[in-house]
Amino acid sequence: MPEENLRTFLALPIAESFPREIKFFLEFISSRVDGINWVRAENTHVTLHFFGRTSRDDVAVIKDVAGPLAEKCAPIAVNLREVGYFPNQQQPRITWIGLGGKLDDLLTMQQSLEHSLKLRGFPVEERPFRPHVTVGRTRKGESAVGSLDAVEMQPTETRIIDKIILYQSLPAPGGPRYEPLETFPLSG
Repeated sequence: MPEENLRTFLALPIAESFPREIKFFLEFISSRVDGINWVRAENTHVTLHFFGRTSRDDVAVIKDVAGPLAEKCAPIAVNLREVGYFPNQQQPRITWIGLGGKLDDLLTMQQSLEHSLKLRGFPVEERPFRPHVTVGRTRKGESAVGSLDAVEMQPTETRIIDKIILYQSLPAPGGPRYEPLETFPLSG
C-alpha cells in the first residue's frame, strides 16, 4: 500500500489574534473587488515554511525541528499594518496584509527555522522572507475588477502570537481547510 502524503506548512495563526479585524477587512474588500478568491478569515496565517507534499516520516522530522526551535523563541508582538499585492497593485496575483511590530524577532525565528530544515534535507525558499497574511488570490485567467486604489488598512493594535502550528491543507468546497497537526508554543 502506498504511503499517504499530506500537504503541509508551518505558520503563525493570525486569525486567532485578529479575528474581527481580518473578518472586517475581508468583508470590506470583497464587496468592492471581484475576480479574486478571498481566503476565509479563519484560514489566515503567516506561512513560515511551505512543504507541499509531505510523508508521515517527514512530518516527524518537521516536529523534531519545530518543537525545539519554538521552545527557544519568545512570543512575537505584531500588528496588521498595510495592504499589498504580489507582484503589484496593477496586476495582483496575491492580495496580502503586511505585518508591523517585532519583526526582527520574527525574521530571526524564520531564518533559524529555514536553516534547520535545510540541514535536515528540506528545500528552502531562495527569496527573502516577507511576513504577510495572504487574503486573496486572483482567479486563474481573470483580473481583479474594482477599485483597489481605495483599499487601505489602518494599523491595528499590537497583539502577541504565541505559537507555531504545523497545518495540513485539505481540499474543501469553497477553498482549502487547514487542520492543525501539531502546535508548538513559543516559550523562550
